[in-house]
Amino acid sequence: MSESIWMQRSRECLSQVKKHPLSEEQRPLSAIELAGWILEEARRIQTPSDRRQQRRLASIIEDPLGKLFVVSVTDQCFRSQQCSRVADQLIYLIKTLGVPSHFSFLEKVQLIGFKWLGRALSGVLAPLVKHMIRRDAQANLTQMMQQFDSPVCHRATPDCVARGFCQRG
Repeated sequence: MSESIWMQRSRECLSQVKKHPLSEEQRPLSAIELAGWILEEARRIQTPSDRRQQRRLASIIEDPLGKLFVVSVTDQCFRSQQCSRVADQLIYLIKTLGVPSHFSFLEKVQLIGFKWLGRALSGVLAPLVKHMIRRDAQANLTQMMQQFDSPVCHRATPDCVARGFCQRG
């Protein structure tokens, strides 16, 4: 696979700096230019799944109430081992904060259903909610680790292996 124009420019820029160090005035401009090329490369190799996940995370971050809801649910669901307590906490959060607008239709229906049935079916629904949170967190973590483990990461930041962030591909 041939290297993209962005990676070629990045390599050329770094090679030139190694041969001829930049003045203090040139460094910020060169760093900005290099960062732009790396950003373009990151956008180029981004998958549709990556873009979906970024849009979802951006919508959570941009909605203060939604962010509070997600953090609170995650915090409260794992504090107690008692299903009834987890259900009570989740119902309380749904009633006080509401269902965040960035959730999908299905997620909204599930939360509204939990609000009405969660207490009665806490033995079944609370572990299911915990499982779903763990699954989502694991999927996000796995995707992030795959990005760090990509060959692009190694070429762009070779010291990530030395620091223990990545492994050689």
